[in-house]
Amino acid sequence: MYFCSSSKRFIFTIFILCHLFEYITLTTTTDKSKRSDDKDNIEPIKAESVAPEAQIHLHVDDTSSSNEYDIQQTTQDKTSATKETDEDIDELNKSLQDLIIEYRLQEQQKSTTVNEENEQEQDDDNDDVNLQRILKQIGVSIHNKYHRKHPLDASSTKLSETIQQLYQMLKKTQPQLFTKSSTNPSTIDQNTNEGFADDTENDTVEKQEEDQEEEIEEIIPLTPEMEHANTIYNQAMKLINVTNNRQYDTAYKLLKQAADLGHIEAKEELALAHLIGIHLPMNFNQARKYYEEGVQMGSAQSHFGLYFLNSAGLIPDANIPQALVHLTFAAIDGYYPAQMALGYRYWRTVSVAHNCESALMFYKQVATFVSSKITSTSGQLIQRIRLHDEEEHPTQNNIMVDEDLVQYYQLLADRGDAQAQYGLGQLYYLRDTAYDKALYYFRLAAENGNSNAMAYLGKLYSEKNDAIKQNNQTALQFFQRSAEKGNPMGQAGLGTAFYHGAGIEQNYDKAFRYFQLSADQGYVEGQLMIGIMYYKGEGVKRDYKMALKWFQAASQSGHALGYYNLGQMHATGTGVIRSCTTATELFKNVAERGKWSSMFIEAYNLYRQGHIEQAFMKYLYLAELGYEVAQSNVAHLLDQMPNQLTNIYHKKEEQYKRALIYWNRAANQGFHSARVKLGDYFYYGFGTEQNYETAATHYKYATDQSQNPQAMFNLAYMHEKGLGLKKDIHLAKRFYDMAAETSAEAHLPVSIVLLKLHFELLWEKLYSKLFSTSSESSTTKTQSSTPPPPTTTATDTDEEHHSSTTTLELDSSWDLYLMVILLGLLGALYTMRRQRAALLRQQQQQQQQQPVQAPVQ
Repeated sequence: MYFCSSSKRFIFTIFILCHLFEYITLTTTTDKSKRSDDKDNIEPIKAESVAPEAQIHLHVDDTSSSNEYDIQQTTQDKTSATKETDEDIDELNKSLQDLIIEYRLQEQQKSTTVNEENEQEQDDDNDDVNLQRILKQIGVSIHNKYHRKHPLDASSTKLSETIQQLYQMLKKTQPQLFTKSSTNPSTIDQNTNEGFADDTENDTVEKQEEDQEEEIEEIIPLTPEMEHANTIYNQAMKLINVTNNRQYDTAYKLLKQAADLGHIEAKEELALAHLIGIHLPMNFNQARKYYEEGVQMGSAQSHFGLYFLNSAGLIPDANIPQALVHLTFAAIDGYYPAQMALGYRYWRTVSVAHNCESALMFYKQVATFVSSKITSTSGQLIQRIRLHDEEEHPTQNNIMVDEDLVQYYQLLADRGDAQAQYGLGQLYYLRDTAYDKALYYFRLAAENGNSNAMAYLGKLYSEKNDAIKQNNQTALQFFQRSAEKGNPMGQAGLGTAFYHGAGIEQNYDKAFRYFQLSADQGYVEGQLMIGIMYYKGEGVKRDYKMALKWFQAASQSGHALGYYNLGQMHATGTGVIRSCTTATELFKNVAERGKWSSMFIEAYNLYRQGHIEQAFMKYLYLAELGYEVAQSNVAHLLDQMPNQLTNIYHKKEEQYKRALIYWNRAANQGFHSARVKLGDYFYYGFGTEQNYETAATHYKYATDQSQNPQAMFNLAYMHEKGLGLKKDIHLAKRFYDMAAETSAEAHLPVSIVLLKLHFELLWEKLYSKLFSTSSESSTTKTQSSTPPPPTTTATDTDEEHHSSTTTLELDSSWDLYLMVILLGLLGALYTMRRQRAALLRQQQQQQQQQPVQAPVQ
């Protein structure tokens, strides 16, 4: 049976291979006339297909940055090309959405069929891996053959169809490829608490992943040349990944040697270095070359690199449809940054139709991976500094970013300060993951009686890492010493030991009691574990409501696994009404805590050191993944430092367009200062056509949503001058007053503007009176010969009432004007007297300092 099954599958594979190559040959020879032009023409998405939070200014986002080609066509040709482009994008979206729907159905049904399929999958492992490799080669060949035939095709309709056919075949022959996230042993199905992450079960996950990688490497033999290249690559990466004395020059020379031998990972490392401009010169064309070579080998990371170059407009012929094709390849192939980027685009409606379920699926896969890597209390600690706020309120005395402050703490620690020793240990543990240094400082602090340091020592010995050998008995001793002093971290550590039976007999009752003691003191890990025990019914009666309560408490304290477990409950409707929106937001929060978020600190350090281009490229990479802070930082650098980014975006207008795109994305994610900047760009016409009405819309939105004083001030000015809004002095004064009440910093400029406004009203009143007296004298002479006046309408009555009301207000404010004038005169006199008195004192001091000369005899 096994031989027969393998033979049938091999024959079927060869048949599909031949059929697809024949199909590509036919379509490339008959569809040449259907190419759209090279411009990235993407129509605005209709309001009904857009998420409510993203309905404003969607036409701004993802405007084409490539204008290298100027093809003269007739009106009919342009119309047909635009329709084809829209159909191509819709086809690509529909293709991917069909895949997602089948993925979700497969995931829901897998719990009932997994036991039946286990035996068959074990028998067919070798054949499955070979089939995967053959089908992947088919996909690569399709991609290369198509783009050789269509080097300028921006739509890739036929390519998207063949992609769909390829993956449809994969799903039929390899369903386990689409249940990748469910193989994690730290997650279980819904009937037995599916998907709940425990931060102490990750060693098993990592071991299985390593075993799977070893199995794949054993099946695919390497040539001697590739083995040599792999050895060189590993030597280079060791030089880069060491804690101290990293030898980048030597490492990149070795990577170049490995790349010349055809090593794909070495090419991708070189491409990234050329892309960011660190350790190698910034060269987008060279990075593109390396990524294209990686795509020919089927690398998902190379697909994502080409997506990034196209999406960010870093190459001359960049276009969004081609970027989406590469992004889809990389995301379906399991590359986590690509899944984040595609999930963000579906979530925030960026060049694709809004689809919450698609966004949920991709974010869930990334969040599952990130949660499996979390070992510390709250995951890797990331400092996301917003450059827009940094200029107004500079970061001071922040040990996470200030190396001078770190050196000061080291000086205190060397003098025996236990708190400084503990702080340094926590810094090396959370920020740098330098466990050897963390161990050293935690030991010093523990010897001085610091109970938190004792608990961290227990965590270091209980977790698996390269610097410290795991020892559950030693960890238990430190947890006990810490818990005896009432430390919540030590109590949680003891609870974890009893929960898993690590170094002591497993006991759920004692574990729950220690977790409860820790949670009552507000410690986040105790809150998380109580939630897990309530959900699973371990040591306590199962209660989803209580589990939800404790997961919410853990998430409010910032624990990534609290967010993840809440996301699982909202995604499956366990204990709560199912909410795709809430689940997506929660999984997005977890996904953004992955290892790639360490680029925030790297980018900020580069920014402080004056390497603006390199910092910009790191922020740009994170912005494409959907980080709101990175998007606002990219826009801020383009807005404030355009002259230092001319090597990336050469023209001023191009910089404004890009800044407008990222201000728009940041505003859609809730950053209201970005909303004000959008209003400014439309007001002045930066990167778009000048439009006062649209600017006023953005200012109103920022005023209503965040009470932004700058937006209020701008609205007041537009009402005062009648720019994009009806001219209304009283409404302008109201917004000026609101701005002064909202912000103390706005009080002075608002006072000056109101004073100017009152003087303008006074001048208009005097001017109208002077001209009204002269006109009255002339009208009395001709009054007898003129016919009677027409009947007064209601509108005329309202206007007269409005003008009389204004006159009354001005008449009643005459004392205010007089007081202002008198105060101004008094201030001027006071200033003059002060200056005169200071001058007299200076003359007296000079006379006293002069020595008395003796009389000449």
